[in-house]
Amino acid sequence: MDTIAKFRAYRSKKLEKVAKPLVKAGIKANHLTTLSLISGILAIYFLFNNYYLFTLFALLHLLFDSFDGVLARLTKLTTPGKYFDLISDSTFTFLAVIKAGWFLQEFYAYLAAGLFLLALLIHLM
Repeated sequence: MDTIAKFRAYRSKKLEKVAKPLVKAGIKANHLTTLSLISGILAIYFLFNNYYLFTLFALLHLLFDSFDGVLARLTKLTTPGKYFDLISDSTFTFLAVIKAGWFLQEFYAYLAAGLFLLALLIHLM
């Protein structure tokens, strides 16, 4: 068992206590992925502008992203859900690199973002 799988199992075990009431309340993993995407976009918006709001929304993004996987494993993993989670996380990363390139006025950040997008598109195919 590799390190990532061990960490995923450990995280699922620790977060399961909080995730079970969410399942009972009817909250689905895609709901949390959507909240993760929204909070991630808000975090990128406040990046380099407002440290406190950036930190708040970035932590919310990480929290929702952690719980969506745990919730998905507790209920039912779906292929569209996996792709939605991947695209949500990739959007956060792509926008962060673009915003850093814009703030730093660095061409190579845009190149890195383009290569990241290309790799993601190849992976999705």
